[in-house]
Amino acid sequence: MNYPSPLAKLKADWPSLHDLDRATAVRSLNKSGMSVRKIASNLKVSESLLRHLVIALDASAEDRVLARQGKISTNELVKRSKVAKQRRADKIREETTNKQEDQAQTACAQICRWLVSERIFGGNAEQVIDEVRLHLFWAESQGRLNQPMKKPNASVFRIIELSKPKFSMDENAGFITWYAAWLYRWTVWSFVDPLVRDKALDLALQRQ
Repeated sequence: MNYPSPLAKLKADWPSLHDLDRATAVRSLNKSGMSVRKIASNLKVSESLLRHLVIALDASAEDRVLARQGKISTNELVKRSKVAKQRRADKIREETTNKQEDQAQTACAQICRWLVSERIFGGNAEQVIDEVRLHLFWAESQGRLNQPMKKPNASVFRIIELSKPKFSMDENAGFITWYAAWLYRWTVWSFVDPLVRDKALDLALQRQ
C-alpha cells in the first residue's frame, strides 16, 4: 500500500488544519531539507504566509492555547510571538552583559594579584597597564592581535608562567616595557573575550 508523502498529506489536509498545525507541518518539512519556496509552490500559497505561520510557533504555550480556542487570531499570535522573542533576546543580552561584568571583575583581581606578586605598584603599575592598553589598541586596529589558542586545562597561573618574556630586562627593554610585554601576552592568552579583557584592564588601572 502506497502512503502519501508528508507534503502530499499536508496539501490534502491543509483546508481543515488549524494554523498552528499548518505551521508545525511546514517547519517539519523545512527541517527535513525542503525549502519554504518548494513547500509554498506545492501548496499554492505564498512563502510569506508560511513564514508568517511558522513565527506563531515561538509564542508562549498560553498564547498558543488561546489561539486554538479561537480567543486570539493568528495575526495576534504572531505579534505576541515577536514580542516574546524580543524579550528573550533582551534577557539573554542582559545575562551576557552581567556575565561579562563578573568575568571582568575576576580578571581584574587576577591582574592586580599579578602586579602585587611582581612588586609593581603605583605609578609603575599604571604605566605597565597603559602600555598594554596602547599595544592592544594598535594590534586590534591593524588586525595583528596574536591570540594563541588557550589550552582547555591551562590555568591562568600556568598561562602567566608560559607567557613570560624570553628576552632579558636590560637597556633595550626597560622595567615598564618588559612587564608590559608579559602582561600583554598573558591577558591576551587568558581572556579571549576582548570586552572582558579591556574592562579588566580599565578596572585594574583604576585600582592603582
